[in-house]
Amino acid sequence: MMSTGVAPEMTNILINGTGQFGWGPKPEKYTIWLDEGQAHMLILVNTAVDTTFVFSIDNHTLEVIEADFVPIKPYNTTHIKIGIGQRYHVLVHGHENGFKTERYGNYWMRATPARKCSKFAFGPDEQMGIVRYNRTMPPRGWQDPLSEPSLYDTMCADEPYDKLVPWRPWTVGDPVNIDPKVENPYTLPNNSQYIFNVGMISSGGPNSSMPYIPNDKAYTRWMMHEAPFRINFSDPTLLALDRINELIDKPYLDVVTLPNATDDQWVWMVITAPDKIPQEGGRIFFPAAHPMHLHGHDFALLRQSNKNWYDDSEIGHEGEGRWFTPDKLNCRNDKLKCDNPPRRDVVLLPATGYVIIAFKADNPGIWILHCHIAFHASSGLAIQIIENKERIPEILGRHGGREAIEESCESWRAWQSNPINHWDWHHPDHFQDDSGV
Repeated sequence: MMSTGVAPEMTNILINGTGQFGWGPKPEKYTIWLDEGQAHMLILVNTAVDTTFVFSIDNHTLEVIEADFVPIKPYNTTHIKIGIGQRYHVLVHGHENGFKTERYGNYWMRATPARKCSKFAFGPDEQMGIVRYNRTMPPRGWQDPLSEPSLYDTMCADEPYDKLVPWRPWTVGDPVNIDPKVENPYTLPNNSQYIFNVGMISSGGPNSSMPYIPNDKAYTRWMMHEAPFRINFSDPTLLALDRINELIDKPYLDVVTLPNATDDQWVWMVITAPDKIPQEGGRIFFPAAHPMHLHGHDFALLRQSNKNWYDDSEIGHEGEGRWFTPDKLNCRNDKLKCDNPPRRDVVLLPATGYVIIAFKADNPGIWILHCHIAFHASSGLAIQIIENKERIPEILGRHGGREAIEESCESWRAWQSNPINHWDWHHPDHFQDDSGV
């Protein structure tokens, strides 16, 4: 992707390791059996490189009961959109008479790539699996289903916002990391920012101080903060907190430090996917959706919009960011849902749109926030969030935690220092050619 400027194309879909590559040999379809009149739980996980999927079973209703391991008030649907990294628990209720509903009692299980959230070299096989009701092989052998899919929307999006209602209600508090008196949040120190714009930039090269590989020239990489992210495997941030100012000064580490907070206080963040604005130091913006994943927390999804955050005078568009100046980023703003909002840890950032998320400052540590498209994360689309820095050493000191980490790091450095272990052992500097995420 970096050398050509073109995103790679996908070649096939798998369900639990089973699928067809292009026009090659057709393997047996992935198959599950249902008992008539009984409920069956399926755990749906999207582990794709670059595709949001729409999952469905012909002529069956899915009862959605969990999103990213958060129990929700159940709702019924014929299909479910699953972004990369997202997990859904669903109940499939078997028909009372599976053979009466559909000939042979067989039904297609489909994984349809979402429009504008996928790129395939050729049309993939979407009939990914078979749901059967008869465990005894018929005299003429197993038959492929003749079922037809229901009509549903396949646009790139998350499940409907108002459907994801947590079973256990919770209420979000105002942000501890946003000063309502700040007139221009973009003038804050880089490590105190709370608005992050996803885009690309030409970075690195032989005359650059950035540690990117390859470095024969500048390449276009993804980013969302100061620079494309790149962590050194041999120098983990968790063991370098005594050098915090040094870390902050390195733009490629993309450090965001949060104010000291108590367990019941909230941190808010805004993530945008601009089209072509704002104009920032050569950064390139174009519409693309990104499944954003936060480690260490579930977050509340206060708002998710496909409208631009920024103004665009060329087309007369007024950005929605004007509704959320620092003095309005609080729970008194009726455009934000603080009363039992959706709760999860992966959210689809809409192309040209934005999301506003919040999480409790109740898990001191260093947490990655990154895009779950594999080559975006590898390219540098990530930041690291340092939460309650002063409390981390005490937590690490429990039960020999720090010693165990240091021992692992010593073993790692001993292995890594031998060039023969490198994939490109002729060039030891090429050991790590991605962001480290």
